[in-house]
Amino acid sequence: LERPVHWAALGYSVPPGGAPAHLAVTWWGDMPLGPHLKELLRLGRVEATVTFGASPVVATDRKELADRLHREVSAAFRPLVATDEVERLLALKATDPAALPYVLRGTHQGEL
Repeated sequence: LERPVHWAALGYSVPPGGAPAHLAVTWWGDMPLGPHLKELLRLGRVEATVTFGASPVVATDRKELADRLHREVSAAFRPLVATDEVERLLALKATDPAALPYVLRGTHQGEL
């Protein structure tokens, strides 16, 4: 049974001078919720961009539908930060957690 699925891609931007959107707006990995919310609430504003697909995606097979949706969203998605920066932060977490930005450190290091 074919069902049309409408899709959208989200993007965020923040004012200069604060934490970058990939640390203050988005909540990813095992980022602790408390520090994340603190950074989010410190922002004066957050601008969100929603890009809607021009037409729905239709397929009879759920895996095919998922693949098509992934391709459509990936083509419209604009990352907030380069992949190498995420990889650098994850490596830093493994080697020197104290050097991580506050929001990624978590409460285990006495910060909330």
